[in-house]
Amino acid sequence: MICVLCMSALMAHAAADDDIIEFRGDRYVIHVDKMAPDSEMTLLDVLNTCPEFISLNGKTIDLNYSLRIDNIDVAVDRESFLANVKACEIESIQICSNTSVAKAVSGTKGVIDVHYRTDVKTDAKIALSGSTYGNGMLYGDVTNRSEKLTMQTYAMARTSYGKAYPTDVYRMTDRALAENVHLNLDWNISDKDRLITKVFQKFDNQKQELFNPDFLSAIPNYGRYLGLVLSYSHTYHNDAILFVEAGCDYTSSSNNHKKVGDNYSYGFVEFNTPVFTPDLWLMIGSEMDYENTWNISQNREQYLKTDFYAQVDYTHGPWLVTLGDRFRIMNFWNRQYDSTDRSMWTHVRHNHSYLASVGYKAGRHFLQALFTRRYFMPEISDFLVDEFAPTTSQQYVAGDYSTNLVHQAVLHYAYQQKNFFLHTSLENSWYSNLATPNKMQLGFRNSIFWRTGPWDLTVGANFYHQHQNAGDNTPSENDNFVTLKLAPVLNLSHGFRISSTLLYSSRRAIEDKSAHLFATVKANKQLGKKCNVFAEFHDLGGYTTGEWQMLTGLYQNRALSIGATIYPFRK
Repeated sequence: MICVLCMSALMAHAAADDDIIEFRGDRYVIHVDKMAPDSEMTLLDVLNTCPEFISLNGKTIDLNYSLRIDNIDVAVDRESFLANVKACEIESIQICSNTSVAKAVSGTKGVIDVHYRTDVKTDAKIALSGSTYGNGMLYGDVTNRSEKLTMQTYAMARTSYGKAYPTDVYRMTDRALAENVHLNLDWNISDKDRLITKVFQKFDNQKQELFNPDFLSAIPNYGRYLGLVLSYSHTYHNDAILFVEAGCDYTSSSNNHKKVGDNYSYGFVEFNTPVFTPDLWLMIGSEMDYENTWNISQNREQYLKTDFYAQVDYTHGPWLVTLGDRFRIMNFWNRQYDSTDRSMWTHVRHNHSYLASVGYKAGRHFLQALFTRRYFMPEISDFLVDEFAPTTSQQYVAGDYSTNLVHQAVLHYAYQQKNFFLHTSLENSWYSNLATPNKMQLGFRNSIFWRTGPWDLTVGANFYHQHQNAGDNTPSENDNFVTLKLAPVLNLSHGFRISSTLLYSSRRAIEDKSAHLFATVKANKQLGKKCNVFAEFHDLGGYTTGEWQMLTGLYQNRALSIGATIYPFRK
C-alpha cells in the first residue's frame, strides 16, 4: 500500500533557492511555498500546474491517482478536500506518476502526496457553499502543533446532484451524500523517534436512476469505510532511518443487486541508509498485504502479496541516478458459489517491477530519462476466458494467464526561474492486458506556470496517440486525442481575486469517451482578516459515455455556486 522513501537520500541534489520543481528520480516535488501562493489558491490549483491532466472535470482528480498526506493514504471526499485545502498551508507536494518501487502501486496508478507546513502553531477554518444545481458542502479542519504533538482533524459533508445522457434514449440522474471524518496525530517521541496515527471514517449514500421510455430503474448505493494506520520511524546517528508501518481498513457497500465487503490489512519494514558516502543511499524493505473481498451469495476473493524491494539513489555533481526493483509473490483465491472444482480458482504469480532513471541539471535546465515496468492487480475477469467452453457451456479459467504489465519510457525536460517554469515530457506506455487487448499510448505533455505582477497563468497542452491490438480476427484501432487547460488568476486590490479554469478533452474513440469541456469563473472577496466569500459559475459540456457507474458527480448543467470560508485564528 505504501512505502516511504527517505527524503534525505536526495537532499544532496537539492533544488536551487528559486526552483519550484525539484526532480528526485522516480518523482518530482512541487515546492508550493516557493510559489508564494495567495491565500485562496487551492490544492487543486497547484495540481493544475502539472503536465499530467490530473483533473478531468475541474472539481476533483482522476481516480488513477491515490491521495496521501505525509505518505499515508487518506479516504476523503476529494472534491471538498481539494477545494478547501489552501496552497499557503502546504510546504510541498510529491507527484509520483511513474512509481514502481518506492510506492507499491499497481498498474499505471500514480500518487499525490501532500506535506503541510510546520511553522503554523494553530490553524483552522470552516467553509460552506451551495449551488443552483442542488449541491452543497460543509467543511471544517483544525490543526494544532506543540513541541511534541501535532493534531490535524478534518470533517466534511457534501451533497451532489448530477444528470447525464449516456445514449439518445437513456437518461441518468445521480444524487449523493458523502461525509468524512479524519484524525491525524503526529507524536515526536524524541529527537530520533516519531509515531503517526491516522484514523478515517467515510460514508456514502447514493441514488442513481436510469430512465428510458419503457422503464425506470433505481440503483441505490451505500458505502462505509473505516481505517486505522500506525507509522513509526527511528533516525540513527548517520541519518539512516528505519520505518515500520501497519494499517487496516474495512469497506462495506451495497445496492439493489449485491452487498460487497472488503477487509484489507498490510504492514512493512523499510530501512534507508547512506552507503560509503552521503551521495549514495540504499533503500531496502519488505511488505505484506492481505485483502479479503466478498460478494454476498456470489463469490469471495482473497489476495496475499509478499513484496521485497530495493532502490539506490546516487548523486554526483549535476547527475542523479536511481535504480530500483520490487519483487512480488502474489497468491490469489477466488471461490465461485457455483464452482465444483475449488482448485481451479487458486493462482500464484511471481513478478518484478523495476525502474531506471538518469537525470542531469545544468543551471536552470533539467533533463531526465526514465524507464519503468509495473504490474496490475488481477481481477476475476483476468482468470476467465471471455466465451463459453464448447462442452460445458460455462466459463473456464484461461490457462495462459499471467500478471498484466505496463512498460513506460519517459523523457522529462524542465526550465525554471523565479515565478516561471516550463515542464514538458514525452512518454510511451505499452499495456499488456493478457490475453487481449494489448495497447500502446504515446503522450506529449506540456505545462507552463508564469507569475507577473498581479497575474498568475497556467497553460497546458497534451497530445496522445493510442494503438490497440484486440487479437485474432479483430482489426487494430488507432486513436488521437488532445487535452488542453488554461487557468489565469488576477489578484486585485481591496481583497479581490478573480480566477478561471478551462479544461478540454477531445473524444477518445478507443475508450468510448466523448469530448468534454469544463469552464469556470470564480470571484473571491476578502472581508476583514477572518472571512473570504466567493461566487463561482461553471459549465460542463460532454461526459463519459458507456460507463454509467462513472457518471457520478458530473455537473452536466450550468450552475452558480456561492460560499464563504471563515478563519477564526487568522491574525
